[in-house]
Amino acid sequence: MKLNKRILIGILSSISIHLTLAQEQFGQDQPSSDPSLPEPIIAFMGSDDQHPFGKKNDRMPEELQQFGQLIGVWKMTSHAFYQEKWYSGWPSYWAWKYALDGTIVLDYFYQSKEDFSPVVPKNYDTHGMNVRVYDQDTDSWKITWVSNSGPESRISAKYINQEIHMKSMGQDSTQWRIIFSEITQDSFKWRQESRSESGDWTFQQYLTGVRIK
Repeated sequence: MKLNKRILIGILSSISIHLTLAQEQFGQDQPSSDPSLPEPIIAFMGSDDQHPFGKKNDRMPEELQQFGQLIGVWKMTSHAFYQEKWYSGWPSYWAWKYALDGTIVLDYFYQSKEDFSPVVPKNYDTHGMNVRVYDQDTDSWKITWVSNSGPESRISAKYINQEIHMKSMGQDSTQWRIIFSEITQDSFKWRQESRSESGDWTFQQYLTGVRIK
């Protein structure tokens, strides 16, 4: 099953509206079905008790599982190189689900302002959303990231040797990359790397995730 350009454009154009409405909703008092999770994550999961994270459409190729294997809720921990030392802490939450009749993967990242590291302090909570669409013609993913803390980003991704490699679709495509690695049923690692002047890839922060749902 392929998503044509008209459908894809409709998906991407609706993300900003979806995120704005979600943030307004999250700002209201809501009943909590799981007090261990932040309200934004609970609201993102929806109210379908049988399929709280949606369900993969049987017409979609198995490659949808490349990101689909992350469906669920993860508690993330940041690890940052700060003042010549590595530090760990600063929790965040990352929820993933199938959307649009199980044809795409949608994920929501949330971090409270109290949980930001001293490397990048903020005075407001971070809400961010990715829409991930698999393209059978190129055997790759087209991704759009929107958040309340920066501009929209268009990203491509490929599954390479049990890892997922992402890069910008803009002019800075050779300057940074994101890698999902060591993916298991219950854990994974995420890191963003930048290219140094010598051409080597380096990173000063990475995330580790542990499945909680």
